[in-house]
Amino acid sequence: MKLIRVFIDHRLAANLGMVLMVVAGIWALTRLSVQLNPDRPLPYVNAQIGWRGATAEDVEKLVTTPLEQHLKTIPDVRSVTRDASVFVRMELEADADPRATVDRVKQRIARIRSFPQGVETPSVYTLRQRDLVAAVLVTGGGSLEELVPLARRMEDELLGRGIDAVQLSGLPTEEIAIAVESRTLRALGLTFADLGAQLAALSSDAPGGTIGAGDFSRVLRSLDQRRAAAEFEALPVATPAGTLVRLGDIATVQRRRLVDQPYLTVGGKPAIALHVRRDQASDSLDAARNLHDYLAAKRPTLPDGVAVGVFLEAWAFIRDELRLIVGNGLGGLVFVVVALVVFLRVMPAFWVTVGIPVTFMASLLGFHYLGGTINVVSLIGFIMALGIVVDDAIVVGEESLTQFEAGKSPAAAAAAGATRMFAPVVASSLTTLCAFTPLVASDEAALKEI
Repeated sequence: MKLIRVFIDHRLAANLGMVLMVVAGIWALTRLSVQLNPDRPLPYVNAQIGWRGATAEDVEKLVTTPLEQHLKTIPDVRSVTRDASVFVRMELEADADPRATVDRVKQRIARIRSFPQGVETPSVYTLRQRDLVAAVLVTGGGSLEELVPLARRMEDELLGRGIDAVQLSGLPTEEIAIAVESRTLRALGLTFADLGAQLAALSSDAPGGTIGAGDFSRVLRSLDQRRAAAEFEALPVATPAGTLVRLGDIATVQRRRLVDQPYLTVGGKPAIALHVRRDQASDSLDAARNLHDYLAAKRPTLPDGVAVGVFLEAWAFIRDELRLIVGNGLGGLVFVVVALVVFLRVMPAFWVTVGIPVTFMASLLGFHYLGGTINVVSLIGFIMALGIVVDDAIVVGEESLTQFEAGKSPAAAAAAGATRMFAPVVASSLTTLCAFTPLVASDEAALKEI
C-alpha cells in the first residue's frame, strides 16, 4: 500500500516507471523467439561410439560392457550393439538437467581406459527439437540425377545463410554398379562368381581376431571397404593365367540409384524436397524471411526448366495467429475505450486504456527471463490474461472515479481506489489461476506420455 502511495504522490516516478516498463517490454519483444509450438525438452541423452571393422561380439565385449558398467548409476540405460558401433540411450528423470547429464556422461566415458585402439571418439548428445519452418520443392530438369547436385548446393547455401538445419527427401538410395561383358570374362578365364568373390575379399572391413591377453589384448581387423567408384576401379583382379588387371580396365564402374526404388515426382517431373528447420533458440519468422530472400535471389540463376516452390509453410500458422491476436486485441481495446468513455469520464478512461498495454509490456520482460517464447499456447494465455487485466483495470478505475465524485481529491481518490480494490483484484486473479491449474497439469501429463 505504501508503494501505491509513493507513486501517487510522485508523478514523475510514476511516469518514469511507465516509460521504463514500455522500453523493457520493447527490448524483451525483440529477443523473444516466435515459433509454432512451445519448447518441449526431450528427456533423453544419447551416446554413440564407433569401432570400424569390429564385429558385434567384439564391440559388445570390449566397448559396450565397460560402457554400461560406468553408466550403471544412471537410471534406465539401454544399449544397442551392432557391427562396428554401439548406441546407448539414457532416459532422464522429469526434473533432470540434460546438459548436466551430458557433461556427467562425458566425464564417466573419459575415465574408461580399457577401450581398444581404433575406437572412435564417443559422441554424447541430447536430441534437439527442430520445428519445421517450410519446405522447398525443386522440380524439373531432365532427370533426377541432374537435380541432386543442385539440391545439395542449395542445402549448403541455406546452411551458409544461417538456417539451422535442412533435411532432404526424395533423394535416391545409391549403389556402386559394376558392369562387365561376358566375353571379356571368358577371354580372361573368369566367371561372374570368381570376379564377385575376389571383389568381396578385396573390399571389406573384416575382423582378424585378437592377440594378447588381458590389458594387452589387441583386436586385428582390416579396413579395406571401398566406398567410391574410383576406388573400385583401382582394385586388382587376378586371372587363372596369373596376371593382374585393373577392374576399371575390364568393367564399367558407376555410382547410381537403386533399380525400382520409389522416387518423388510432381506433374510427371522429378523432384526433391528440402525441409527447412529451426532450433529452439531461433525465430521461425526470421528463418522464413531468410528462406524467402534466398529463394528470390536463387530463382533467376536456376537452369532452364528447373523451378522451386514453397509448401508446408508452418511459419505461416504463427503469423496468422499473431495477426488474429493483434486484430482482436485492438478491436477489443476500441470497445473498452468506447465503453469507458460512455460510463466514465474521458481522463479515467484514457489512463485505464494506457495502463493495459503498459502492463503487458512490462510482463514481457519477465516472460523473456523465464525462457518463454511466442507460440500458439502462449498466445492463448495472452488472450486470457488480457481479459483479466481489462476487468481489473476497469474495476480500479471505476472505484477511483467513485471516490473522486464523493468529494476526495484526485490523489486521494486514486489511492483509495487502488487500495480498496487490491484485495478483490488479487482474489479474482488467484481464482482464475486455480481454475486453470488442473488444465495445465493435465496438458503437461499428456506431453510426457507423448
